[in-house]
Amino acid sequence: MNLRDLITEDLILADMKARDKRAAINEIVAFMCTRNGISEENARKVEAAVLRRESRGTTGIGKGVAIPHAKNCGQVDEIVAAFGVARDGIPFAALDGEPVRLVFLVVSPKGLENDHLRVMRKIAHMARDDKTNRFLATTRDFSTLRAILDEVDEYFEKK
Repeated sequence: MNLRDLITEDLILADMKARDKRAAINEIVAFMCTRNGISEENARKVEAAVLRRESRGTTGIGKGVAIPHAKNCGQVDEIVAAFGVARDGIPFAALDGEPVRLVFLVVSPKGLENDHLRVMRKIAHMARDDKTNRFLATTRDFSTLRAILDEVDEYFEKK
């Protein structure tokens, strides 16, 4: 599963409005569900699944990045994702205590656990680079984001 295929231009929320973790999760889930034609009722269930996962431990992995996610989610038939940018940062209880500026949402159905983990590893790998994170937090250039996603996908194809 390639990040390029998951995070298309229409799944980028370039200016998140949320000011706290719960609102950020609500905002990115609603955005992703709307873009993927997921009903409002199912969107609430997706949000509940993501919040349940979040209650077990923060998905704010540090360096300004959070990866809220849910697997085995009955409201989706395939892995779906979205990417949001919170330019002012959001308190997210991240591991390093820093505000989150980049939010990658990943939701997958039952049976795709290995693909889910592969996507999570790719995003975490990308998030390790401070320069990339700073760039992603400030750019509005989708073609450059696409190039970064391609680099990550290519790196994992070679492994």
